[in-house]
Amino acid sequence: MSITHKYTLLCDEFRQENNGKFFIIGLYTPDIAVRFDPQEARRWLAESSHRGPIVIVVVDPPPAHCVPLAAAWMDVLGRDVETVAKPIAEMRRFAQYAHVTLTHWLAHGPDPGYFLRGLLRTGSRSNNSAWSYAPFDALIDSALAEPSGPARLALFHEADRLAVQDQCAVIPLLYGRYAVAARGWVHGLWEWGAMGMPFDEVVVDERSPRHHGSADEAAGAAPSP
Repeated sequence: MSITHKYTLLCDEFRQENNGKFFIIGLYTPDIAVRFDPQEARRWLAESSHRGPIVIVVVDPPPAHCVPLAAAWMDVLGRDVETVAKPIAEMRRFAQYAHVTLTHWLAHGPDPGYFLRGLLRTGSRSNNSAWSYAPFDALIDSALAEPSGPARLALFHEADRLAVQDQCAVIPLLYGRYAVAARGWVHGLWEWGAMGMPFDEVVVDERSPRHHGSADEAAGAAPSP
């Protein structure tokens, strides 16, 4: 059995040329998050009016990284951290329960507006945090109306940094990666960006026990893996 790592290239835009090749425009860089600074975090927390515990809401069951994350926040910030687990059906009401929501996002499409507009723009049905910031909305609207590709991408980059660096509406915690295991006789296996897997290009060569039908199958027994 061979293990094939599949990497997802997060880009600003791509297009397919007439010769079938893809032209990549820009790259996403995950270095815009605010740096880890415990002293600065404690200062901002002390200046806020909040004096109770920090409440995190997650989809039930909580993800594995929730417990160590809460413990780290308690250690660094000196505050109690409570975790509330709710069913996914209540996701649109998560902002009513807590200060922070732990969630994830899969890139179904290559356009940066897909994430920024869907997750953070005011009025979006996917804006479960209820975060709203007029300057961000204005940047998104300008980017969506901009006919020039480079100018459009510059507006999206500005909106991205506004949400992550300036307003801290999103705190990137981790970037997931997964692997696909396939037998050596399986070829043409690949995935979409959101872990969808088409099988119309898969080819199984003659080394497979099922290529011409195994003896077990002919006898009516369960087929070999």
